[in-house]
Amino acid sequence: RPSRLYNRGLVLHYLELYDEDLAAFDRALELRADDPAILDNRGNTLMALARHQEALADYRRALELDPDRPHCRYMVACLFSLTGRPQEALDWLHRAIARDSTYRSMAAEDPDLASLRDHPYLGLQLRQLLASAAGGGATP
Repeated sequence: RPSRLYNRGLVLHYLELYDEDLAAFDRALELRADDPAILDNRGNTLMALARHQEALADYRRALELDPDRPHCRYMVACLFSLTGRPQEALDWLHRAIARDSTYRSMAAEDPDLASLRDHPYLGLQLRQLLASAAGGGATP
Protein backbone atom coordinates (compact mmCIF):
# COMPACT_ATOMS: atom_id res chain seq x y z
CA ARG A 1 0.00 0.00 0.00
CA PRO A 2 2.71 2.62 0.75
CA SER A 3 4.27 1.91 -2.65
CA ARG A 4 0.96 2.68 -4.39
CA LEU A 5 0.71 5.97 -2.51
CA TYR A 6 4.35 6.74 -3.28
CA ASN A 7 3.80 6.10 -7.00
CA ARG A 8 0.64 8.20 -6.91
CA GLY A 9 2.63 11.02 -5.34
CA LEU A 10 5.25 10.82 -8.08
CA VAL A 11 2.63 11.02 -10.82
CA LEU A 12 0.83 13.92 -9.14
CA HIS A 13 4.15 15.74 -8.72
CA TYR A 14 4.90 15.27 -12.40
CA LEU A 15 1.46 16.73 -13.17
CA GLU A 16 2.25 19.65 -10.81
CA LEU A 17 -0.75 18.83 -8.61
CA TYR A 18 1.28 19.57 -5.52
CA ASP A 19 -1.44 19.65 -2.87
CA GLU A 20 -2.70 16.22 -3.93
CA ASP A 21 0.89 15.06 -4.30
CA LEU A 22 1.66 16.13 -0.73
CA ALA A 23 -1.42 14.34 0.59
CA ALA A 24 -0.30 11.10 -1.07
CA PHE A 25 3.20 11.36 0.41
CA ASP A 26 1.77 12.26 3.83
CA ARG A 27 -0.41 9.15 3.77
CA ALA A 28 2.53 7.00 2.62
CA LEU A 29 4.59 8.34 5.54
CA GLU A 30 1.81 7.40 7.96
CA LEU A 31 2.29 3.83 6.81
CA ARG A 32 6.07 3.87 6.50
CA ALA A 33 7.51 6.79 8.48
CA ASP A 34 11.17 5.89 8.02
CA ASP A 35 11.28 5.58 4.24
CA PRO A 36 13.96 7.94 2.89
CA ALA A 37 12.56 7.83 -0.67
CA ILE A 38 9.18 9.06 0.53
CA LEU A 39 10.81 11.79 2.61
CA ASP A 40 13.02 12.82 -0.30
CA ASN A 41 10.09 13.14 -2.69
CA ARG A 42 7.88 14.80 -0.10
CA GLY A 43 10.71 17.33 0.27
CA ASN A 44 10.54 17.96 -3.48
CA THR A 45 6.84 18.68 -3.18
CA LEU A 46 7.38 21.01 -0.24
CA MET A 47 10.05 22.82 -2.28
CA ALA A 48 7.57 23.25 -5.14
CA LEU A 49 5.15 24.76 -2.61
CA ALA A 50 7.93 27.06 -1.26
CA ARG A 51 7.63 25.44 2.17
CA HIS A 52 11.39 25.46 2.59
CA GLN A 53 11.76 24.72 6.29
CA GLU A 54 9.56 21.65 6.05
CA ALA A 55 11.43 20.51 2.94
CA LEU A 56 14.74 20.91 4.73
CA ALA A 57 13.48 18.79 7.64
CA ASP A 58 12.41 16.03 5.23
CA TYR A 59 15.73 16.06 3.35
CA ARG A 60 17.71 15.96 6.59
CA ARG A 61 15.62 13.10 7.93
CA ALA A 62 16.05 11.18 4.66
CA LEU A 63 19.83 11.68 4.94
CA GLU A 64 19.80 10.43 8.54
CA LEU A 65 18.09 7.27 7.35
CA ASP A 66 20.17 6.87 4.19
CA PRO A 67 23.33 9.00 4.12
CA ASP A 68 24.06 8.02 0.51
CA ARG A 69 21.33 10.14 -1.09
CA PRO A 70 23.02 12.70 -3.35
CA HIS A 71 19.64 13.98 -4.55
CA CYS A 72 18.81 15.18 -1.03
CA ARG A 73 22.18 16.91 -0.80
CA TYR A 74 21.58 18.62 -4.15
CA MET A 75 18.10 19.75 -3.15
CA VAL A 76 19.41 21.16 0.15
CA ALA A 77 21.91 23.16 -1.95
CA CYS A 78 19.03 24.48 -4.06
CA LEU A 79 16.99 25.28 -0.97
CA PHE A 80 19.83 27.28 0.60
CA SER A 81 20.42 29.12 -2.67
CA LEU A 82 16.73 30.04 -2.90
CA THR A 83 16.62 31.23 0.71
CA GLY A 84 19.67 33.49 0.59
CA ARG A 85 22.24 31.20 2.18
CA PRO A 86 24.81 30.93 -0.65
CA GLN A 87 27.78 29.61 1.34
CA GLU A 88 25.67 26.75 2.70
CA ALA A 89 24.33 26.16 -0.80
CA LEU A 90 27.86 25.79 -2.16
CA ASP A 91 28.86 23.48 0.70
CA TRP A 92 25.89 21.19 0.05
CA LEU A 93 26.48 21.26 -3.68
CA HIS A 94 30.06 20.08 -3.06
CA ARG A 95 28.62 17.20 -1.03
CA ALA A 96 26.14 16.25 -3.75
CA ILE A 97 28.75 16.27 -6.51
CA ALA A 98 31.16 14.28 -4.35
CA ARG A 99 28.51 11.53 -4.17
CA ASP A 100 27.33 11.76 -7.78
CA SER A 101 29.14 13.80 -10.43
CA THR A 102 26.04 14.02 -12.65
CA TYR A 103 24.88 16.85 -10.41
CA ARG A 104 27.73 18.94 -11.82
CA SER A 105 25.98 19.37 -15.18
CA MET A 106 22.58 19.91 -13.54
CA ALA A 107 23.98 22.69 -11.34
CA ALA A 108 25.33 24.58 -14.33
CA GLU A 109 21.80 25.35 -15.57
CA ASP A 110 19.49 24.91 -12.56
CA PRO A 111 17.50 28.13 -12.00
CA ASP A 112 17.35 27.34 -8.27
CA LEU A 113 21.12 27.93 -8.12
CA ALA A 114 21.04 31.24 -10.01
CA SER A 115 21.74 33.32 -6.91
CA LEU A 116 24.82 31.20 -6.25
CA ARG A 117 26.04 31.51 -9.86
CA ASP A 118 25.52 35.30 -9.68
CA HIS A 119 27.25 35.72 -6.31
CA PRO A 120 30.36 37.92 -6.69
CA TYR A 121 32.70 35.65 -4.71
CA LEU A 122 30.98 32.28 -4.45
CA GLY A 123 30.07 32.32 -8.13
CA LEU A 124 33.76 31.91 -8.94
CA GLN A 125 34.01 28.97 -6.53
CA LEU A 126 30.94 27.44 -8.14
CA ARG A 127 32.42 27.79 -11.63
CA GLN A 128 35.61 26.12 -10.40
CA LEU A 129 33.62 23.27 -8.85
CA LEU A 130 31.61 22.75 -12.02
CA ALA A 131 34.75 22.81 -14.17
CA SER A 132 36.75 20.42 -12.01
CA ALA A 133 36.94 16.74 -12.86
CA ALA A 134 37.12 15.56 -9.25
CA GLY A 135 34.54 17.85 -7.66
CA GLY A 136 37.08 19.93 -5.76
CA GLY A 137 37.74 17.51 -2.91
CA ALA A 138 34.33 17.93 -1.39
CA THR A 139 33.45 16.31 1.88
CA PRO A 140 30.52 13.89 1.71
